[in-house]
Amino acid sequence: MGIGYKLLKWCHFASPSRLTTLFCAAITLGHHPWHNTKVIPIPKPNKANYCIAKAYHPISLLECCGKLLKKIVAKCILLDANCYQLLLPTQFGSRDYHSVVDATMCLTHSIQSCVKTGHIGALILFNIQGFFDNLHVDQLCHIFTSLGFVPQLCNWVCSFLMDRCISLSINGKITPDRVLNHSLPQGSPLSPILSSIYLIPLL
Repeated sequence: MGIGYKLLKWCHFASPSRLTTLFCAAITLGHHPWHNTKVIPIPKPNKANYCIAKAYHPISLLECCGKLLKKIVAKCILLDANCYQLLLPTQFGSRDYHSVVDATMCLTHSIQSCVKTGHIGALILFNIQGFFDNLHVDQLCHIFTSLGFVPQLCNWVCSFLMDRCISLSINGKITPDRVLNHSLPQGSPLSPILSSIYLIPLL
């Protein structure tokens, strides 16, 4: 829509209550109004063949107003997750003092303990390819609701995840909208914390 962060700052400066009222109404009604995303493929450097899809990195262009709301909601969810210990201690990422560095230190400590005591240790590593692209939205909504978040926020999260429309822009030409009812949007401020919540039953 062409409304960038500079315009949003001007709007907040001119009338601070307008954006707050808009965002509160969206949460209260359980509806996320910004569902459209434009995806632009950016060529990766030094690729031998640019005729294949893997030679490009898709960039999602999201509405700044919607992105701002998602940042606010993400902080609220993260605050509740930390306050009520919704994420398990074995979940690294999306938690205070549980970063990649902390995971590495925990692993190093376990290895050193095995060596020191003469025990045999095993480490299993696996990579979930296309993790965000293959999340089951209904299951995520069920897990999120079962954690005890207020119904309005649960409805908003489900609205955010459902009926998302994406279009592809290549050389100025835009493809028709395609509706997505699965996966988490790449680059969304909400995706990391929601993916961590999705992993709770697994951990």
